[in-house]
This record gives sequence, C-alpha cells and structure tokens, in this order.
Amino acid sequence: MARVKKAIDYINALCLSENAEKRSLGKRLKAQYTKWTKTLNLKDFLVFNETIQKNKAQIGVAQFFGKFRAYAYEE
Repeated sequence: MARVKKAIDYINALCLSENAEKRSLGKRLKAQYTKWTKTLNLKDFLVFNETIQKNKAQIGVAQFFGKFRAYAYEE
C-alpha cells in the first residue's frame, strides 16, 4: 500500500500556515525540494535536509517533523 503523504505535502502545509515565518520556511524548503528532485544531486539533498534539521522547532511537533524527515529520505 502506498503512503498517503509525501514530503511536498508537509512543505505545502508550511506554505499555507498563518505564521509568516513558517510560510517563508515553506517557500525556502519548496525551492530546495524542487531543485533536489530535479537534479537528484546529493549536495542538493543535504542542503534540503540541513534546512529541515535547523528549523525543526518551526516545522512543528516532533511527530510531524519525524514523518516529514522520513518521507524526504524515502524519496
């Protein structure tokens, strides 16, 4: 059975946040995610992953953060 959510779903949720900082983070992650999925370059993935790690407090609750990071690794 395929998983229901992907990393981009979590990014889109951040982009739709009422909090301006979360929206800004969502836009930055979306740009990094798009670049990484187009190039499939490890360096691009690491930049994306570092942004997730550095902003886990803004991303939200631990379960949300953990799922987001796990789905990004799967892709």
